[in-house]
Amino acid sequence: MPTEDPPQYQRHDPQNGKKPDYSRKDPHPIPKYRQKDPHKVHPEQQPKGSKFWTNPPRSLDDVELLVRALEDLDVRSLGDDLWLEARAGEDPPPYSKHDPQNGKKPDYSRKDPHPIPKYRQKDPHKVHPEQQPKGSKFWTNPPRSLDLEEREIEEAWLEARAGEDPPPYSKHDPQNGKKPEYQRKDPHPIPKYRQKDPHKVHPEQQPKGSKFWTNPPRSLDLEEREIEEAWLEARAGEDPPPYSKHDPQNGKKPEYQRKDPHPIPKYRQKDPHKVHPEQQPKGSKFWSNPPREFFDWEDLE
Repeated sequence: MPTEDPPQYQRHDPQNGKKPDYSRKDPHPIPKYRQKDPHKVHPEQQPKGSKFWTNPPRSLDDVELLVRALEDLDVRSLGDDLWLEARAGEDPPPYSKHDPQNGKKPDYSRKDPHPIPKYRQKDPHKVHPEQQPKGSKFWTNPPRSLDLEEREIEEAWLEARAGEDPPPYSKHDPQNGKKPEYQRKDPHPIPKYRQKDPHKVHPEQQPKGSKFWTNPPRSLDLEEREIEEAWLEARAGEDPPPYSKHDPQNGKKPEYQRKDPHPIPKYRQKDPHKVHPEQQPKGSKFWSNPPREFFDWEDLE
């Protein structure tokens, strides 16, 4: 900067000031190592405050100084200006002797009308068992009375039938009919308790069937009738088959014979188809049936 003059000469540094004089001990030594916190105040040296806080609030002198500083900055006038700008063009609210939100200030009373509740070891809102409402053994709070429920049902029915004509009058119930007359004995009593099954049929009263089934099959008359009806339905609208003296499938009916031409075989304890050992063909000891002879092979050639 050749056009500017150099700064004026000063004996001391313009930022740090005068150089300190020599001293044998360092005026700002490095703190020694300590195992305990040197900044922690001893309990006996701590300021005595209230039992609700450790550090007491600022003194009134500090508060007064702060208020004076704010007054010097003219903060109050600044707030008034902002309030006037916000309410510009509006009339001020009407004067009220009492607070517009909380109302009239309560009169003085020696006792607090709303005291803090006392400490209780037991829950004051818990109802004593003797003062609880008596309900059923299945619920604590009894349900609403039937009168309220019937009234709600009636109101809902009237709303649903609004604008419609009422149903015609009927002396008896439209669903269940006439009310039964009084009887000394219940016509439909509750069945008595029985240890045995009342619906189980006694063995002596069960229907007698074959030893292979308990319930006998349907009679042949019913089966034949069903077959005949099914055949008639299948042949409905068709001409009947031509007349034949004999059965079209089984042919002529056989004549009567005193003895059955095809009798049922008699019961035998031994197998009739099993060949006796003496009548079996003699073969090798290695096979029962001998192979074909060589003469058979020669005939085949």
